[in-house]
Amino acid sequence: MKCKELQIFDWVQDHNGFQWQIIGVDDDYAYATFEGNEGDPWEFDDKDEQPQPIPLTPEILKKNGWKETEYWHEYNDGNTIIQYSLSNIWGIINEIEIEHFKCEYVHQLQHLLRLCGLDELADNFKV
Repeated sequence: MKCKELQIFDWVQDHNGFQWQIIGVDDDYAYATFEGNEGDPWEFDDKDEQPQPIPLTPEILKKNGWKETEYWHEYNDGNTIIQYSLSNIWGIINEIEIEHFKCEYVHQLQHLLRLCGLDELADNFKV
């Protein structure tokens, strides 16, 4: 994954699987940190230390308020209904219908939520 594909508050991991939250992005590098390490950011770059995506799992969805049903995981706050199953996501977000958007990684879901106006949900996502 290239650094310029990321956004502030996206979650990624390094090649060892340690999870980081992005705090700064440029064309070929990004800065990231984790809670308790805010004063000493890590630098990812496109050449030597590329950020890696974090797979979206049922456990991560549950941490973020998604409920498990028989067929999918669902987020429903009364205005927004999002359903996730087998790497596909669909639903109605702020009266915008989305259908079968491929979403395998945490940062992809965060981007989709931001595009639909759910910045707070995306920016405060937990891994």
